[in-house]
Amino acid sequence: MHVVVIGAGVVGVCTAHWLRAAGHEVTVIDRRANVAQETSFAPAALAAPALAVPWSAPHMPRRWLRQWLRPHGPVLLRPGLTPANWRWLLRWLGESRARQFALNQDRLRRLAVYGQDSKLALIAARNLPVTDRPGCLRLFRSERELAAAQAALPALAEAGFLVEEAAPARCRELEPALSDETALAGGLSLPDARTGNCAYFTRQLKYALVAAGVDFIFRAEVSTLDLSGGRPRLKLRATHEPDDPDATQGPTAVPATLDADAVVLCTGADSAGLLRRLGCQPGFVPIRGYSITLGIRRHERAPLAAVIDEATGVSITRMGNRIRVAGGVELGGPREPSASGPVPEALWHVLRDWFGGAADTACPQMWVGERALLPQGTPLLGATPHPAVFVNLAHGSHGWTLAAGAGRAVADVVGGVAPQIDLDGLTLASLRR
Repeated sequence: MHVVVIGAGVVGVCTAHWLRAAGHEVTVIDRRANVAQETSFAPAALAAPALAVPWSAPHMPRRWLRQWLRPHGPVLLRPGLTPANWRWLLRWLGESRARQFALNQDRLRRLAVYGQDSKLALIAARNLPVTDRPGCLRLFRSERELAAAQAALPALAEAGFLVEEAAPARCRELEPALSDETALAGGLSLPDARTGNCAYFTRQLKYALVAAGVDFIFRAEVSTLDLSGGRPRLKLRATHEPDDPDATQGPTAVPATLDADAVVLCTGADSAGLLRRLGCQPGFVPIRGYSITLGIRRHERAPLAAVIDEATGVSITRMGNRIRVAGGVELGGPREPSASGPVPEALWHVLRDWFGGAADTACPQMWVGERALLPQGTPLLGATPHPAVFVNLAHGSHGWTLAAGAGRAVADVVGGVAPQIDLDGLTLASLRR
């Protein structure tokens, strides 16, 4: 069976791996000049099932409101929110009820654990280099925040996650460069959490898939997906993306049409239009997140692994000789990456609080990515009303954690095989409740 995957981020490329492993002929299409050029380019470098928490947690509405009202808070609701944005916010408030959140939490963590296991299997199958680093430290500025997190420790332990409580002195043993000028009530250490470079991983997987016979068509957009004949026919048009020096293959002619037996949409928020054509109301909205990647100027002031500032949700991660600061929530308005906007300012502020003087701030690499997010914070996987169209969407900020498991489950559904994981609450049927 010939399967076309639309979207070459980490989710799409992982999906292509599992489809090829199942024996399918696979073609991956992307409008950019290489894989991982949009949402997968520079997200937070954390991949940790224990951190896979839906954004609909009961404390999140108060936290978002508090951070939105701060002058340089990491939450920005832009003027001119659309009716769809307001509907999403209202449903998000409803999903933050404790009982509903617990249900969504269980679904997301189930997929996250499956994703971790599937990623290890993928790495072994494709003999990929392992560059992940272990360890993440959650930092709490107040006793109140710490106590709330400690209340959730029994549930984490029951789920099999290793979490160690850390007094301030222990936090500074784990991360000696932490500023002693910033209030620190304590921390939670996650030794099994992993940090890594999502874009690098996706490129390495692409190289392996090309060698395994997967075709990649870059600089191509799907102008029309014709489903009238039963078998999908894609009409393509070339984009005008500049060359990517990291690409292993030069520009190739974009075919005018491409026939397939099945199509998998891994295109995030851009999938909304097609889903409506299929009779589905997508339910997700694009939520923007930011990151700043900088070279290290003073290594003695830099983090050793990764920390999360729990007051803001901003992460600071060591990536070799670089540091990545990531986080923020931006809803509505145009995508305008800027080093001086409200959300980037919040990221700079957190970096200065914990690791002031560590980074070379002269040439920051700014990134902003749009991520499709449902109010309940769980993804959409599997079948659609059309028997030849499938989805792997709406992973929110957890795409790097979920990608391998989500791709594996969707590949099973495409091939008519029962997935090894329960997809209850993770399919388009969940939008109808």
